[in-house]
Amino acid sequence: DPCYLKFDGGRCLGYFKRWAYNADKGVCEEVIWGGCEGNANNFDTKEECEGKCQQGDVCSMRFDAGPCKGCFPVWTYNPEKHTCEQAIYGGCYGNGNRFDSEESCLNRCHSVIEDTCNLQFEIG
Repeated sequence: DPCYLKFDGGRCLGYFKRWAYNADKGVCEEVIWGGCEGNANNFDTKEECEGKCQQGDVCSMRFDAGPCKGCFPVWTYNPEKHTCEQAIYGGCYGNGNRFDSEESCLNRCHSVIEDTCNLQFEIG
């Protein structure tokens, strides 16, 4: 799966803007490719990268700490509580529901939070 390869810019000296999936962050990032070699984690557009590598809307996913045993504090969107909250990421794999700050979590999932405010109140 190219999405879990670390981006390799190749050994040529060109300067081509491309997109690569950062599995640690769960997002597609703009990168510079040298023009030859490298690996399959190299996409022409952000849309192509996201279509191949991002697993749907990250705000609707439950947080996945991944199988590694690291202890990295992150922010995650809790789709059941409709809030951003702190969690511990293991350091590898997981999914895209992982943010460096509360602000970036709120920025990405803001529309989801706003939409829930418009839901009809239910007594349960």
